[in-house]
Amino acid sequence: MIIKIRDLDCYKNATKEQREHRLVRPDRGFDLSKLGNEVIQAEMEEFIRHRGQILSLSSIRTELGNYNQFCRAMKDTFPKMASIKAMDYEELERGCRKWLMKKGFRYSHMRKRVDSERESRAVAPLIAYIRVIYEYFHMSEDAGGFECDIWIIDQLGITIDLNPVHKIKSISFKRIEQLEIRGEIKQVMKLHLREKTLGTVCAEMTAVGRFAEWLAENHPEIDTLSVLNRFIIEEYLLHTNLEATGRKDYSKDLSHLKSVLRSASMILNAPVLDNLFLNTDTGRKPETIYKSYSDDEIRRLNNAIIAEVEEQMARALLVHQLLGTRISEALTITRDSIKKSARGTDMINIYQIKTHKSYSKILSPDVAALLIRSMEYTRERFGDREYIFVNDRNPEEPMQYRRVQYALNKIIIKNDLRDDQGERFTVGTHLMRHTYARKLTELHIDDMTIAKLLGQSGTDSLKYYRKMSPETLYNETKDVLDQVNSEISSILEEWNGKR
Repeated sequence: MIIKIRDLDCYKNATKEQREHRLVRPDRGFDLSKLGNEVIQAEMEEFIRHRGQILSLSSIRTELGNYNQFCRAMKDTFPKMASIKAMDYEELERGCRKWLMKKGFRYSHMRKRVDSERESRAVAPLIAYIRVIYEYFHMSEDAGGFECDIWIIDQLGITIDLNPVHKIKSISFKRIEQLEIRGEIKQVMKLHLREKTLGTVCAEMTAVGRFAEWLAENHPEIDTLSVLNRFIIEEYLLHTNLEATGRKDYSKDLSHLKSVLRSASMILNAPVLDNLFLNTDTGRKPETIYKSYSDDEIRRLNNAIIAEVEEQMARALLVHQLLGTRISEALTITRDSIKKSARGTDMINIYQIKTHKSYSKILSPDVAALLIRSMEYTRERFGDREYIFVNDRNPEEPMQYRRVQYALNKIIIKNDLRDDQGERFTVGTHLMRHTYARKLTELHIDDMTIAKLLGQSGTDSLKYYRKMSPETLYNETKDVLDQVNSEISSILEEWNGKR
């Protein structure tokens, strides 16, 4: 039996342009007869069809080569294997390593990421492929609902506050080695998923996982949260301040850990957990310093975006800049959010994922034209969809931020794009919103109007946008600069007099 590419979901959901690509051969496929027995064939058929659901058409094409190499390695190394599921992974990888060496292939190689220029060691495609196969079968045993060690978000059966442009499929508790603590944290996260955003819960899991690893190394005798005390927390605080190298600042990490322990104190009926952290432990919140692009910087960046980024993504980034929205709001604009007002003016309703509030603003003819062309592009390739900017792999979802981030990093590195100070650009889509806000302040518009155009309920943050203006910066520093210049002039006159 051959599972042809044309029979997989990635081909059926692909655009006409993707299907007609010169390298796509829809009648090529995965020949299951190359595998040992019916059990293995059934296992691999399940795996291949799953991959066809989650990979793009170009990726499944690459995977076909890995599959054929996998079949040859299995035939030569494990001719009597009864089941892939039943195989020990270490034995499987060891056998494939020997096969690669025997055939003259390298086990690993150095590669450079085009979006970061970082070099890393990558294993051979065959080894990476068997890891994916193994993880697929064994993750399914440990993953699922609340009783599992890996929670599949879609299988939890509760309403979760999530950001559709940051797709998170699962939450893993396996980083927590202490089984009793793992169970206690599950109780907390079950509560937090109903009360907080999914992004916040994942940040809390990162903080808890880091703390659990430190506990396992430094206090292996602790197997439950209820025995924690202030001395242990102070020791961990010293670790984050003096030894830890994972990130620059651990204040947010500690705040998340504090939140988890406070919830655990109620769930576990352990009041001691509520008082482990002092208000001063997480440090004072630094003063907000907003940055924005100068006119020359945004011009350089946009020239590269228009020239090299895929056209629909380029439109999304231009809409993001021209509307002054957050990137998540631009990527989740829906077809029915654009309407005509009673006066015949084009209006857009913007839903704010961060605050769950909506606001409306007038569309300029240029932005309206961009959005109309974007809708036509999506309709031509994916049919009528809810979102204007869609995820190519799953058009029911909006375009994913991770893909935008990758594309921007790629053009920044390729073109060596730098700011006015000579530093390489970073992916700062929020700087585009800051630039929009700064421009509004330079037009001397009143604060309430600016707040409405930004979709903000108050004017507290506008003082930071005003400080980004060169004119405001000049006015605020003029007296100091005049004094310094005067002192320098006096010194120069004194020197000249002595000569």
